[in-house]
Amino acid sequence: MFPKRIANLGSFVFFPTSAILPRGICSGERLIMGEGASKTIILTRPEGSNRRLSRRCEEHGLAIREIPLLHVEALSIPEEVRIEIERLESFEWLVFSSQNGVKAFAKHLESVTGEASLPSSVRIAAQGVATAELVEKSFNRSVDIIPELKTAQGLAIALAAQGLVGRKLLLPLAVKTSGELLRVLEAADGEIVSYSAYQTSPCIPEENHLEFLKSVAPEELIFLFMSPSACSSALQGIPNGLELLQKTCNVSVGPVTSKALHDSGLKVYSEAKSPDMEDLLSALKLALNS
Repeated sequence: MFPKRIANLGSFVFFPTSAILPRGICSGERLIMGEGASKTIILTRPEGSNRRLSRRCEEHGLAIREIPLLHVEALSIPEEVRIEIERLESFEWLVFSSQNGVKAFAKHLESVTGEASLPSSVRIAAQGVATAELVEKSFNRSVDIIPELKTAQGLAIALAAQGLVGRKLLLPLAVKTSGELLRVLEAADGEIVSYSAYQTSPCIPEENHLEFLKSVAPEELIFLFMSPSACSSALQGIPNGLELLQKTCNVSVGPVTSKALHDSGLKVYSEAKSPDMEDLLSALKLALNS
């Protein structure tokens, strides 16, 4: 029997996934780049989201360029969710599947309670290391669970293993997100309060970025796509985007993003298992050596 859904605001889509990926070579913590060292890595995350990755890439001597393809904004809190946040101590778990969810919920919590402080009884689950680090920074609390498989499915399975029957879970999610996380949690008989905490919207690259893309051979570019939304934005916002991206080296994060790229007629050269730093660097290394 599936539990009652206390709140379910927003749309959720589940994409079945699979990917066959190439292998690469790693030497210690240095990337073996070969001829790929001359390529430029295009970071497509929202402005201000690439600082750590940019620094690590530069440490490895990689050329990067930030071209934000998405804008993220926290949404207003529905009244029924505001009431739930006011009685946050009634929840067993607070579940974050992304850094954007952490940022949005921190704003919502402060607007409701006047402070970014969590009840000590509430346990926290985060999908990846970077998200967990932001949780600690935002709430001065350590995360209780980071799944070994850092995907929505991995997070759901790790939580289900804790025993969720009759337990309340609060999930601040994106307007459009994979339904896999909710499906597994519901099957584990948890009482789910999920709401649309933030949304991403496409943004057209600035003119100087578009001029750069025109000036470089597509074969010398590596696009790093963190989400299906970034892929969609690139195809819409970059003139002749499909033609360009069919010639570039494309790296995805997670199987859902890989599927979005494949469905758009684009080749995925490598796939990062998660948005964690080492997984991203490993995927970029594979692309550089492809």
